[in-house]
Amino acid sequence: MEKIVSENFGCKIIERDSKLFIQYDNGQAASWIVENEITPEEAEKAMISGEFAYNVILAAQRRSEPVRIM
Repeated sequence: MEKIVSENFGCKIIERDSKLFIQYDNGQAASWIVENEITPEEAEKAMISGEFAYNVILAAQRRSEPVRIM
């Protein structure tokens, strides 16, 4: 089951199967919603401000390719 933990600063933090994911628009020519897995610490940080959320997205992208969900 999927639960929305937060929906601020242009992204959503989702909990699914005891894992956390950050979902966001990839910002390219066509709008695609993508997601990356994040840690609980990153989720807390992403809920503080838009700048922190952006930094969490960048760190998650460096670890692995985003998964397109829409």
